[in-house]
Amino acid sequence: QAKMQAEIDQVLGDRLPTYDDMKSLKQVRLVLTESLRLFPAPPLLLRRALEPDVLPKARNFDGSPQEEQVRIIKGSDFFLSMWNLHRSP
Repeated sequence: QAKMQAEIDQVLGDRLPTYDDMKSLKQVRLVLTESLRLFPAPPLLLRRALEPDVLPKARNFDGSPQEEQVRIIKGSDFFLSMWNLHRSP
């Protein structure tokens, strides 16, 4: 927090920030992006498959390869947890 405050004081002084100031506010950008990673604005995204598709083979949770590809049916709904996405390896 002190590091970020020092950067703000050095770059801005007593004035309000502008868009161009963001290039010089590296610590502020890092704190903001980490905050958004930890606490994403939409915690859950909803998506609908507009056409059929096949996902490439991936790995199971135990590290073993999947035996079959996952087929996506047109019109399928997907719920994507942004919280989990940013915390799972």
